[in-house]
Amino acid sequence: MKKIISLLFTPLYFFILPGLIAVTFFYSNSNAQPNPMEYPSADGFHRAGDGGIAPDFTLTDIRHELHELTPKSGIAPNFTLTDIGGTPHTLYDYLDSNKAVILEFYAVWCVPAQNNASAIENVWLSHGPSGDSTVMVLGLETHDPTTDTEVSDYATTNNCTYPQINNTGTVPNEYSIPGLPTYIVVCPDRTYSQIFGDSATIEGNLNTAISSCTQVSTTLNDAKALDFDAPLGSFCTDSITPIVTIQNYGQNTLTSADIISKIDGIPYNTFNWTGSLARYMTEQVSLQTISSISNGARTFTFETAIPNGFPDDDPSNDAANSDFIIISNGEQIEVKIKTDIDPYQTSWEITNASYIYAIGGNYSDDEHLYSHLVCIEEGNCYTFTIFDTHGDGMTSVGKVEISYSDSTILSFTGSDFSGFSKDFNFCVPDFSYINEVNISRSFVIFPNPSNGEFTLHFTIPDVVTNYAKRDIEIIITNVLGKVIAVKKYIVSVANATDNLEIKFDLSSFANGVYYLTVYTSSYTITRPILKY
Repeated sequence: MKKIISLLFTPLYFFILPGLIAVTFFYSNSNAQPNPMEYPSADGFHRAGDGGIAPDFTLTDIRHELHELTPKSGIAPNFTLTDIGGTPHTLYDYLDSNKAVILEFYAVWCVPAQNNASAIENVWLSHGPSGDSTVMVLGLETHDPTTDTEVSDYATTNNCTYPQINNTGTVPNEYSIPGLPTYIVVCPDRTYSQIFGDSATIEGNLNTAISSCTQVSTTLNDAKALDFDAPLGSFCTDSITPIVTIQNYGQNTLTSADIISKIDGIPYNTFNWTGSLARYMTEQVSLQTISSISNGARTFTFETAIPNGFPDDDPSNDAANSDFIIISNGEQIEVKIKTDIDPYQTSWEITNASYIYAIGGNYSDDEHLYSHLVCIEEGNCYTFTIFDTHGDGMTSVGKVEISYSDSTILSFTGSDFSGFSKDFNFCVPDFSYINEVNISRSFVIFPNPSNGEFTLHFTIPDVVTNYAKRDIEIIITNVLGKVIAVKKYIVSVANATDNLEIKFDLSSFANGVYYLTVYTSSYTITRPILKY
């Protein structure tokens, strides 16, 4: 299983518990003309305005889980809204009764919402009052001109028996709804996540989210290690400044706790936190910088201890780990992502055979150019994988470009990507070698990297005189040292020349790093070659 090496955004944790509440947000066209952001898009997903909660992202070692989950979560804002029958609904009241809540944001004219309606009703029947009573489902119509009668007609037509709310106020913005329909699962511990799916998958996705929720906490003094903002990623320096989030999981207000920093299990620092957090509230904390970290893959751990001066009532949630890598001699590549009209659907990762070096996503601006720097090692090949949560790829306006040392090493447009995901291979040359040989003008391999065909050009080191002969041997090996190609040349006075140009083809070999070695009577020189 791959280790996550670098992440380019804040991680998000999806906590989805049994006893959820489901809420449906409706957008209704009514008699009013929708604004441009409310028109149906080509994939049937309706785009809405930006919300007010900063997006996060869930990271997991399982690639497809990571990219199929949605990129927004956090601590759910409370609200009290009244349904079209006059019954008020307060979110935290349901959560405190150990129910999960499903919020469905949609519009009465939204076809994907109509297609999903029977699946949402199935969840309500299974987990609502006629089922195991662990979930509350609320349908929220988010378009202001919609009348209660239109919402009632929608529910009747689509056989929706769970409560319907028409006047949703600022709730859609508070939950950063990216479009319609959007489904939010809120767990009893106040954590929430957005869940996507079509008529074939949304019921299963919601049930999975519900079953992942934990129960209401019963502890008194309980400081939880919730998640990380840093260290997440590969670093071209030998120091990190951890940024972590703690949560009060106890019933008593949390006013103090120790936060212990460890690398590879070795304690480095203890941070004495003070503040005031009511139950389930969170706070982001910047810890002391840790320096002089050795190169290689490392694990950072932060632990919480002594909440309010007492032993922690639940030590099981006191630690969280984050894998990162130190590459003090590394170099940075630039990853440029130009989004299409549905930026929230796009995410990506950079991997090699062992690690996930970078993950990106959580884009909010249409047709906007985003730039990320990723620390990598020269002389290696990588895979850039792009994902789309709706399975329709990117439109032609989208574009991805990766560059290194002012050279583009990967470029493609949205027209090259359809479906849920696609891999693109690229290699990062070791320019320290290339600069050296260009200066000496004696040994050049080009193009490098290549898709298989390379040319070696070098100056013969010893001028052939007095009819002497000089043997030149070229050997190509893989990273395990296995010889895959050998060429020998004899240079005599009859064919003496200042330069020699030799072509070779690795098209039939696997992508990756190989080594080309030239043996002469004067020297031996080895250079990496990168096939993609």
